[in-house]
Amino acid sequence: MRLAQRLGVVFGQRSTLWWDLPLRDSFELVRHLYRVPPGQFHANLARFVEMLDLGPFLDTPVRQLSLGQSRPSA
Repeated sequence: MRLAQRLGVVFGQRSTLWWDLPLRDSFELVRHLYRVPPGQFHANLARFVEMLDLGPFLDTPVRQLSLGQSRPSA
């Protein structure tokens, strides 16, 4: 169990991020798809940018991110 708590696994499932768009634009499109109100979206985005240190990646096209940066992990 101790080892399992220390491991991170990245699976190759498809992402909801658009390959050619910057990360910020992909998040904005997903906001529209799920009808997240703008105020809530911007608050959540700010929170996650700070928590996950996403700032340097927001204007990077998803295709330029590593597998671990662009895929959900479990």
